[in-house]
Amino acid sequence: MGRGSAVSGDGADNVGVKGQEHRPPPGASAMPRRDLRRITAWELVRLGRELYVAGHLNDEELALLTRQPDLHPAFDRTIGALIGERADPDRRRDAIAAWESRLRFHQSYPDDAAPTKHISHVLTILHAVSGEGGTDRRS
Repeated sequence: MGRGSAVSGDGADNVGVKGQEHRPPPGASAMPRRDLRRITAWELVRLGRELYVAGHLNDEELALLTRQPDLHPAFDRTIGALIGERADPDRRRDAIAAWESRLRFHQSYPDDAAPTKHISHVLTILHAVSGEGGTDRRS
């Protein structure tokens, strides 16, 4: 998908090539369902592992999804100190909105399409898990 990926601004939250919506593929109904608009960092890590084992994520995507800053033991002294927040891995947050923001950021710097491609695929998977779209297994 890379540079052609987009997050629609019409509330549909579909990710893909502009002008194309994702349709749930065969087997999408077997994906675990979660409320990803209210999920903790711990739950997101567990979900990432489930999706990896089921073949929905590759190694790079697993690393992206499970690398939750709040879970790092030095968060309060490093990132947290810079942004004025303390780690709170039990706080529920909107994972879909966070990944949409991340995708928009990477699309702003298109020199390296690889991260954008992986982020777009993770977001597509998250939409499917939340019931907001479809995806397919990695081949």
